[in-house]
Amino acid sequence: MSRALNAIELALHDDTILQQSVDQWRERASSSPVVSLLHRDHELGRLFKIMERDLDPTRRRIDGAFQALMSSMRIVESERAIRRAETVSRLTHLAFFFIPLTLVASVFGMNVNEIADHLTGGFGLSLLSHAHY
Repeated sequence: MSRALNAIELALHDDTILQQSVDQWRERASSSPVVSLLHRDHELGRLFKIMERDLDPTRRRIDGAFQALMSSMRIVESERAIRRAETVSRLTHLAFFFIPLTLVASVFGMNVNEIADHLTGGFGLSLLSHAHY
């Protein structure tokens, strides 16, 4: 138990190891056998109390490691969300520039004879101003 807790405490400092180890720790915790003691006689009850007293520091250490692990996982998830938000922000800036540019290019790329005969400089300027807004 102590070796497992030491491994968890060491993994808290490295996000990559932490993410790789969470599934393994979860599997180990769910597959461990549960031992139940029956209080049939006084000796067994006394032994149970001694074990409970000896295991109490380990239980507190496990609780502390669990809290630290959950905090570290929240930090990792927050960092991941921030990176995603930055990516979306970059895409938004690119779209702000390229969507109006695409509209202007598509209008001027049309091969329509009716527009070409009556095209003036004011038409292009008004088209650019509308595409900007």
